[in-house]
Amino acid sequence: MNTLYTLGYTGTQPEHILSAAQQLGALVLDCRYSPRSRAVQWTGAGFRRLLGESYQHMPSLGNINYQGDGPILINKPSEGVPQVQKLLQEQPVILL
Repeated sequence: MNTLYTLGYTGTQPEHILSAAQQLGALVLDCRYSPRSRAVQWTGAGFRRLLGESYQHMPSLGNINYQGDGPILINKPSEGVPQVQKLLQEQPVILL
């Protein structure tokens, strides 16, 4: 099994995420429930443009309460965790 990395994007540049993905040969797995942002480069579409096939959105691991409406509540961990395990069999994964 390959390594699972974590990476936050606050305070960094998109090019740093691209560089990390390329250096590690990793898939960037966006675990936000809704991949939206006021900053275009941090939207799901922005990541797809930047990373191409090295980007995947997985809302099953996203926080349903991402707007601060309560405690962290992961959408469907029983679906998301096995999917991540399967991806790790193929390549390293950066959990965004």
